[in-house]
Amino acid sequence: MMHTGRAAPIFPGMTAPLTLRDIFARIPEQALGLIDFYQALMRGPSPLSAGERELIYAYGSNAAGCRFCYMSHSRCAIELGIRSDAFALPPEQIGQAAQKAGNGPLLRYAVALAVHGSAGPLTRPDDMESLSVEGRIDALLVSGLTAYINRIIEGLGAYSSDEQHARNGLNLARFGYAQVRADVQQGLLAAGHACPAPWPPAAQAVPPRLAPRCLLLQWLDSYQQLVLAGPSGVPAWLRLAIRQGTLPRAATHATAAAPQDAPPATEPAHRCALTFAHRLVHTPCTSTPEDIAQLFAHGWTAKDVIDLVITAATTALCMRVQTGLYECGLAGDWSAEPGPALKYAARQ
Repeated sequence: MMHTGRAAPIFPGMTAPLTLRDIFARIPEQALGLIDFYQALMRGPSPLSAGERELIYAYGSNAAGCRFCYMSHSRCAIELGIRSDAFALPPEQIGQAAQKAGNGPLLRYAVALAVHGSAGPLTRPDDMESLSVEGRIDALLVSGLTAYINRIIEGLGAYSSDEQHARNGLNLARFGYAQVRADVQQGLLAAGHACPAPWPPAAQAVPPRLAPRCLLLQWLDSYQQLVLAGPSGVPAWLRLAIRQGTLPRAATHATAAAPQDAPPATEPAHRCALTFAHRLVHTPCTSTPEDIAQLFAHGWTAKDVIDLVITAATTALCMRVQTGLYECGLAGDWSAEPGPALKYAARQ
């Protein structure tokens, strides 16, 4: 079911609902890196056209019920050359939509991964056999990013009007994500935050054709470590419990091992946070004022809630990339060093 969003804030004391730029302003240590990741993945060199990547993003959001992401990114995909009638069909007719979009099984598999976390009963990983290794990894990453942002938007009750979504989609088609970065950076600088240099860094010692994917996967490694262990009012052991409660044990990093003295989640505040986060990991359900009020009643702050949502969303992202790499036979155990990117490069 498509979530229509809400025109009222879910956080006490706020006079308007959050927009995506508002959310970025509240995570200054993550915002610009995330936007650079978007730009590199959605507009960087790829066997998939920019329109195909936006199609996966938009149709996956539609299937997950996230109207916020669907409205802007479907407009962007259409502006980038995807047929508009591909979006006229409901998610249950995704096979016909894929045919109209002209990319056959790719959309079916990528959307199944974004929404369900695996190939599902109606698709197979070999649906993407016609794609190069690079194209398959790009499709998996776009699927994971879709699941991530759907949960950020729905978990924090973000809202924009349909008119604003249309403008945003048009701007994304024209300027990519560079304009979003410029706007967010201007706001962060005005608020006194330091801003890192644009990402990605210089190419590393990997084959040139693999370098973009290695950098993307390496960034994802470092980002999940920041989410799990960076500064937060949510204890690091609790953030790790959110991830380990959903991912298979083998999918967790050796460097993110739980502390031996981590307390069990027996406190009511911890149970409340885990319940909220685990529900969001499994489905991009819209948070309600009652959900937030319950978290506040247990002592969590607005920033803590944002961190809980980001932890859940990052878990969903990493779970999909991990599963997709396995299903497509592209990776070994993600728990070993030096990380999936360098291991992937070494196997080519």
